[in-house]
Amino acid sequence: MPAVSEARAKALHALFDREWEWRLQDWPLLATAIGDHRYDDKLPDASLAAWKARADKTDGFLSELADIDRGTLTAVDRINYDMFKAQLDERRDAFKFDEHLMPLNADSGFHTDFALMPKQMAFASAADYDKYIARLKAFPKFVDDQIAVMREGLKKGITIPRAALAGIESSIQPLIADDAAKSPLWEPFGRMPVALAALDQATRDRLQNDGRAAIANGVTPAYRKFLEFMSKEYVPGSRTTLA
Repeated sequence: MPAVSEARAKALHALFDREWEWRLQDWPLLATAIGDHRYDDKLPDASLAAWKARADKTDGFLSELADIDRGTLTAVDRINYDMFKAQLDERRDAFKFDEHLMPLNADSGFHTDFALMPKQMAFASAADYDKYIARLKAFPKFVDDQIAVMREGLKKGITIPRAALAGIESSIQPLIADDAAKSPLWEPFGRMPVALAALDQATRDRLQNDGRAAIANGVTPAYRKFLEFMSKEYVPGSRTTLA
């Protein structure tokens, strides 16, 4: 058995670190969920091109991993190596088998995750609220990209079974609010006086006005568009098979 190599161990852990940092940047909602708020002003790129880029990036990480001689690692790092490789293989295979074409399940998905996202964000400063507003403004493109991905699924016959989609509209309709202040996404603005007691009134007003506009002019129309797509295209076009 080859001698243990400290240099290869360092290379392995450096690869772990780079992949993890890339993952947080590429999927900022993951970063938010684990308490890393550096990317709270961003949403993931959900386009077909972005999914292909993720697969290519994963292939690159696998190539780098293959260049590290597993036999020169300690027993612990051989386990780390194997677990990391399994994660990358699973991610690559998920793309190969088009799992990304189904970004929702029978009762939830990206649309409900977005509505819950504020519960994971920090709202301790005006800058935090500005990040949140940036996400609200990014939501229409996020929805458009998800719809494009799901339309590709319809073309390929890769969809959620129609039987499992019965009542899916009930997970979308409550997210559509004619009054922005009644939207689930308004909640952080509703508690602003408590969260930011020292903030001047002009800044409060500006943040609330920006938030109201982002919800009324972007978020709510995007949810309406998604509901129409689900009702008129996706559910009628989804597969009738179960397995």
